[in-house]
Order: sequence, then C-alpha cells, then structure tokens
Amino acid sequence: MMKEWKNLEEKLPETIFVRVYEGRMDLLRAVIIGPKGTPYHDGLFFFDVYFPSMFPFHLPVVRYHSGGFDINPHMFECGEVRLSLFRADFLPSRRLWQSYKTTVLELLVSIQDRVLNADPLFNQPVIQDFGPSVVAEYFSLLYNEDILIKSLKIMMHIMNKPLKHFEAFVVGHFRNRLSDILLACQAYSVGLQVGGSVGNKHRCCSIEFQHNVMSCIGQLLGCFERKIGVTKTDFVRALTGPMPPQNFQEFIQELQDEIALKTEAKRYKLFSLSLPSFVI
Repeated sequence: MMKEWKNLEEKLPETIFVRVYEGRMDLLRAVIIGPKGTPYHDGLFFFDVYFPSMFPFHLPVVRYHSGGFDINPHMFECGEVRLSLFRADFLPSRRLWQSYKTTVLELLVSIQDRVLNADPLFNQPVIQDFGPSVVAEYFSLLYNEDILIKSLKIMMHIMNKPLKHFEAFVVGHFRNRLSDILLACQAYSVGLQVGGSVGNKHRCCSIEFQHNVMSCIGQLLGCFERKIGVTKTDFVRALTGPMPPQNFQEFIQELQDEIALKTEAKRYKLFSLSLPSFVI
C-alpha cells in the first residue's frame, strides 16, 4: 500500500484529491472535480475506497457519497459504484480494475475519464445497441440534462453538509469556481446544450431543462451566500467579468487553520499536485 500512496503523492492530477488515514491503511477518501464539457463540470464528487485484506488480488470496494442522487449508469443512489464498463459488441465487460495491473491512481483517473464523461449514458448496453443514431443522441441529451440538474443539487448538498475535514476545501473550490458555475447556469437557462461552450448559440436544450436550471439558480445563489461567504459584489463580478486572481493554496491553508481551531484535530494526509502534503 505504501507504494500506492507514493504513486498518488507523485502523480495525482490537479483535479483529483486524496486523503489517507495513517491509522487505517485500508481506507482512502477521494474527491474528483467534474471535468469540463460534461454534465458534471465544476462539481465535487466524493468516493470512499476500501482495500480488502486480499488486495490487490481482490478489487477494492468503492462507495460514492451520492446525496441521494444517481448521476451515472455506474453510480447508484445507494452509493454503489460498478467497476465495469460494457462494450457494445457484447464481449466480456472491461473492468476499471484488473488485479496486479491497475493502480489506485489509474482507478481514480478512470472514474474521472470513463465514468464522469461527456456521454455517460453510452456506457449502458441498451443505449449502445442503438449505435450512432439520432435516437441515441436524443436520449443522451435528455439524460445529460437530468444529470446536470442533479449535479447542481449535489453542489448544494455538499455546500450545506461538507464532509468532515473537507470543509475548507469545499469553500475554496466553490469560491474559485463561482464565475464558471454561474455563467454556465445563465447560458443553460437561455438554451445552451449541456457540455456546450458558453457563447455557443448553435446547440440547444429542452425548454423543461431551461426551466429546471432557472429554478435551481436561486437556491444555488443562496448556498453560495450562506455557506461559502460569497457577497452580492462577488456575484456581480462573476457574471460580468473575471474575478480578481486568488492564491488558491494560501486561501485553502487559511481556511484550514481557521477550521482546525473549531474541530478536533485528526491525523490525515492530503496528497495532490496543486496543494502541499501536510499532516494535522
């Protein structure tokens, strides 16, 4: 396991963060930032990974903090994550984990790239049966619209109830992504298709989706104001121009120090390329 942790510390991409507990080498908690161009963009998705005693002969158990939402054919409302992706040619399923071949790093990157992707519905065998077609694209569009709304609700859930020891990280992330999230919601409310670029007027979404986004915006703004500390001035800047540059590392550290005074100290490590490793 120490080899796995060292690999994470050295190679983890800047959009995936991992905490390992010194007293429980069989546990890991990861947060993956939703990739741009997908219905998961700018969201935070938390996973707990348990490594059985027979690891790496036996695959790890991955659980997702769903907040009560199923947001992918391989991620269920109960928190289960299915570590296999089916192919349309009905060959045996290709697993996200292969004993003694796949590393923990590769598993997390695969979840980000192959599960939280731009067209998650196409991982379903039933949809794959259609092949490239207008029907398949239509179902994928509707599915992505539903997932985007759920992703917004998960954002609010995380802001309202951040996981323990991730409080500062959640605040820092959503302050840093405020402009991207609000501009995207504004574009969706006037017809931008999920995954499209802001300003692209040639890709459209459904009227129902536009209404659903508009109904979420007010709640989202309320969470930003109450839980993230965003002011009305920040909202205006986010929607009208770039926000002043921030040193994200220093900001996170300041928040972490503030929260540490209010919570019981725990020993854990944070491994990432964009934030330094440290122990509390």
